[in-house]
Amino acid sequence: MTFKDPKTNQFHEGWVSHYKALNIEIPEGKLGCNPNGMANNKHLILVESFRN
Repeated sequence: MTFKDPKTNQFHEGWVSHYKALNIEIPEGKLGCNPNGMANNKHLILVESFRN
């Protein structure tokens, strides 16, 4: 996974703040998945939508 902005190759400030608050290093390059990437997978089908 990457937490860097592809245009600047720098970490997004939101991730810097998030992981600093957790007192752990940003897991750059570690195995994992991105929820947005999963949601855009062409093999997934939306089965229900929640509305307020």
